[in-house]
Amino acid sequence: MSKKNHSNHLQNKDLDNFSKTGYSNSRLSGNFFTTPQPELSFDAMTIVGNLNKTNAKKLSDFMSTEPQIRLWDILQTKFKAKALQEKVYIEYDKVKADSWDRRNMRVEFNPNKLTHEEMLWLKQNIIDYMEDDGFTRLDLAFDFEDDLSDYYAMTDKAVKKTIFYGRNG
Repeated sequence: MSKKNHSNHLQNKDLDNFSKTGYSNSRLSGNFFTTPQPELSFDAMTIVGNLNKTNAKKLSDFMSTEPQIRLWDILQTKFKAKALQEKVYIEYDKVKADSWDRRNMRVEFNPNKLTHEEMLWLKQNIIDYMEDDGFTRLDLAFDFEDDLSDYYAMTDKAVKKTIFYGRNG
């Protein structure tokens, strides 16, 4: 066996040993492992803010005639709605917000499910009415095409294993 082949054989043996044990071998050098390239996206958002009395009336009037919106549970101090083919949930409740010392309006949606035009519509027609707005939920999704069972988490700390199954099993 040539010196070069012997060296490759040792590196492959070390690689096999690593994959079976999960332990690193200091003789391994170079870039043997490929890093999975996840696709990053936000897959859930909740934006909260306050509607003042004037904007609550304006938004309520707009929502009651807008075909993109389905309103229910409507009173002077609250309403619930779904918009854009049920992809956006909107809730305004002044009494509950005052009693819990929270902001009075909430908008929940998955940005992955909205087109760019729908996002602009949501901002211009709903979110722009809110003051003191901000996020209370912002979920970042890492979508991998790779089979992650081929990878290891190396750490000195105890780790918990959680298995997530996709829709395809």
